[in-house]
Amino acid sequence: MSMIKIGGSMHDVEFRNCQMMGADFSQLNKFSSNLSFIDCNLDYAIFTHLKLRGSVFRRCRLFDATFDESDLTAVSFDECNLERTSFYHCNLEKTDFSTACNYTINPNDCKLKKTIFSENGLRGLVSHLNIIIKD
Repeated sequence: MSMIKIGGSMHDVEFRNCQMMGADFSQLNKFSSNLSFIDCNLDYAIFTHLKLRGSVFRRCRLFDATFDESDLTAVSFDECNLERTSFYHCNLEKTDFSTACNYTINPNDCKLKKTIFSENGLRGLVSHLNIIIKD
C-alpha cells in the first residue's frame, strides 16, 4: 500500500509485515489507541497531530517519516531505523528509543521527560548543535 490516506478510528490494530510507504495516518481519529506496527516499512509515512500514546513500532523502517506535533507518550520504537524522521513539537515523555537508531531529535523542540535513550543514540540529541564528536 503506497500513498494511502488512513482515517477513522482504530483500536487495538496491528499492522504486521506491511509495506506502507507514504501512508498518511494524520486523519486518524484523536481517540485511536493501541496501534502496533511490526516489521513494517513506513518510509515517508505521516503521523502528524496524533495521539499515539502507548503505540508500538517494532523492527520498522521509518525513513523520512513525520511525527510532528504528535503525542508519543510511552511509545516504543523497538529496533527501528528512524533516519531523517521528524519529531518537531512532540510529546516524547516516557518514549523508548533505547534500541532505535539514526534518529535526530532537538531537545529544545520536544518534551523529553523520562524519555529512554541508549548511550549510543545520544548523538541524535546533539546533532542540531553542529559539533564534532570523536570516538
